[in-house]
Amino acid sequence: MADFTANLLGVPVAGASLPVAAFFLLGVYGRVIWMLPGAAVLGVAHIGVHLCHRSKIGKESDI
Repeated sequence: MADFTANLLGVPVAGASLPVAAFFLLGVYGRVIWMLPGAAVLGVAHIGVHLCHRSKIGKESDI
């Protein structure tokens, strides 16, 4: 689980951040306006869940 929430080149939770960035940039490149808010919703949910898992890993390692 720790590998999924690791940083990559300074990007926190890269396993969640990079796909969200890809969808956002695909919406910009393809000029698909409805995809931009969809990427924002995906980002809030996907990155939030990964940050929650990351905080649980930190608490478990302290035990």
